[in-house]
Amino acid sequence: MIVLISFNHIPNEYIYKKFENTQYNKINWFLQKIENGDFKERKYNGVFFGSSQCYYGINDSILGPEYLNLGMNTPSRDMDLYMYESFENAGGKTDNIYSIIGGEQMVSYGIHPLMPYLVNPGWFVRNGQSIFSLHFYKYILIRSQKVLESHFDFLLGSKQFLKFKRLFGVGYLDRIIVNKTSRLNMVKTPQSCVNPKVVTFYEEFRYNISSQWKFFDKFNDSKKLLMPSFQLYTECHKISETFNVKGTVVIEIDSLNGCNNDYQNWADLGHLNRYGAIKFTLALKEKI
Repeated sequence: MIVLISFNHIPNEYIYKKFENTQYNKINWFLQKIENGDFKERKYNGVFFGSSQCYYGINDSILGPEYLNLGMNTPSRDMDLYMYESFENAGGKTDNIYSIIGGEQMVSYGIHPLMPYLVNPGWFVRNGQSIFSLHFYKYILIRSQKVLESHFDFLLGSKQFLKFKRLFGVGYLDRIIVNKTSRLNMVKTPQSCVNPKVVTFYEEFRYNISSQWKFFDKFNDSKKLLMPSFQLYTECHKISETFNVKGTVVIEIDSLNGCNNDYQNWADLGHLNRYGAIKFTLALKEKI
């Protein structure tokens, strides 16, 4: 019964209500652009997909209307794939797909917290999701709960939601890192997040890693852009060599004019603020 319920549709109005004033408010902007037909028969030179490092770090307003930032908070390759498929199904086209790699992980754990609102289990199975995963079972339970909530919410009536008029997808973090002497605490990345060939059954059951790799494989033709972290940009070349992924793009540190070492360009240890994003994007613009 729970599985059957989870296949029901959740209306956009319910999603708008749930995320209007949250860190995931961008999903409302994205869904509204689809509803308005803004992507229909539109071709971009490049579209960027990734987590918050993409969302806050790639300033598509500087790159111009030929580029689009579809980054979303919280790293998860299922969200990247959903955004890309929805963009394409809405009529959008692009010459270049850029998959943003933040820190030193190609994929992350679990399932994105927005996915129970956006797709039914059929979408996951179609795209390679393992049914032997605790995260998938958790997703089905949450999905069925939200389906029931959305139908009950419909009976209570609708309300007016914020209508977005902005063209670009960049977000801004208008703060400066508190401690300029801070160092990012490096946490050892499980090998299975780097090499898809070493995912054990336990890792898949507990962490959903193999499925995340399958979602990421859908972006085989994408260019991989490695985003910097505060005072750790020199590690990018080592990380790039470890990934050994065709199409990986690494911007040379000199072109950033020391952006990664200047704490005034950072909102926190992993995210550029508005000033840093402008500098980074100007450097990126020269490369693409």
